Amino acid sequence: MPGYEEGPPPGLFDEDEAPSNVVPMRAGPTKEDPFRGLVHLPAIALFGRERILKLAATPVEYLWKDIAVAGTVILIAGPPSEGKTTLLFLILAVRLSLGDPIKLLERELKPANPAQFIVLIEGEHSESSTSRKLQKSLTIMGVDDAGLRRIIVVARKAVLVGSREWLDVELMIGAGLVSDIGIDTLARVAPAEANDETQQVAIFNQLAKAIERAPDGLDRPTVWAIAHTRKNGRDGKDAGLGEVSGSVQRVGQSDTVLIVRGEKVDGQTVSTTVKFEKLREDPDDYPKPFTYSIVKGPDGQPCIAGVTKRDERPLEDRALDLMRSEARTKTWLGKQLNRSNSDIEVVITNLFDARAITSVKVNVGGRERSAFIAKPQEHRTGASDDTWYQTSIGRASDENE
Repeated sequence: MPGYEEGPPPGLFDEDEAPSNVVPMRAGPTKEDPFRGLVHLPAIALFGRERILKLAATPVEYLWKDIAVAGTVILIAGPPSEGKTTLLFLILAVRLSLGDPIKLLERELKPANPAQFIVLIEGEHSESSTSRKLQKSLTIMGVDDAGLRRIIVVARKAVLVGSREWLDVELMIGAGLVSDIGIDTLARVAPAEANDETQQVAIFNQLAKAIERAPDGLDRPTVWAIAHTRKNGRDGKDAGLGEVSGSVQRVGQSDTVLIVRGEKVDGQTVSTTVKFEKLREDPDDYPKPFTYSIVKGPDGQPCIAGVTKRDERPLEDRALDLMRSEARTKTWLGKQLNRSNSDIEVVITNLFDARAITSVKVNVGGRERSAFIAKPQEHRTGASDDTWYQTSIGRASDENE
């Protein structure tokens, strides 16, 4: 009966006179006090004008400026072999730093608490491959390799979310010892039917429960998880939230979603673009897509370099611009355009067919090489190519190599 575990209906006894087996009915919620008589909701609800205004005025404490806050799940999604793991390892490298925040994708990322560990569950790469990638990532971000003392790697050991090994990780979280968890990939570490909403919800519930095990007073661990985009999607070039495998729940329950796509030359990824598709907070300075490459610095060591805005013009137009003032070799054009030899061959053929270029001989490093230069507009009708290009031949130098 409402209000009683057992015994007579309400109103039969005053509270002071009620038998010991009777629980008097509690006073219920009212317009003046909506929490009156409630036990569970007041413990978790935000209520009250003053509290809401105070929280609204409190600045967001970002882990990664404008991108991520601590204690959340960040999904890094994209096609296979286009830069997802590289980005994850760069993030973890910064988190292993003992110094000041380091800019990654033009936004400051804070190092983790030096008293805590990072757990990396790597289902895609072996221990040796993971070790090399970690070392290279530290070099790229300028982080001392002493940080490797604070990372626990579980590589290709078939450790699954919810397994005994995973429960050990949760015990470490409960002891306040974990700052970050890296997962590569969700498909291996948390296998489930991508389109089964129940299974996807269960995975993210497990991740959330693990995060909540952290003791009060410490930042909760941040989960960085890699996921693939759909195999039958738009090849990643314009992939958005709808292209993430298991997108309905993976995207819905992730706090932040980064979409990664790479540009490849001869099967190798030469640059990576990161789109910030979903952010938990709504920053005033919302990050624009950022493109970067891993290149050799002046000291010969790998470093990260931003790439200028992608030129979407046809390759022939871009190549022609590079040949307007100087004769250029195929090798030089390939490097500048990040294209394979076969791609450059097609471009040169198409430009010859359009009577837009002509071939010349240039001296490169003491050797005579074939090069190509654009014709002036008035000479693109098949007229004789006499001396219009001669002044430019002398400017071709070792940069063509």
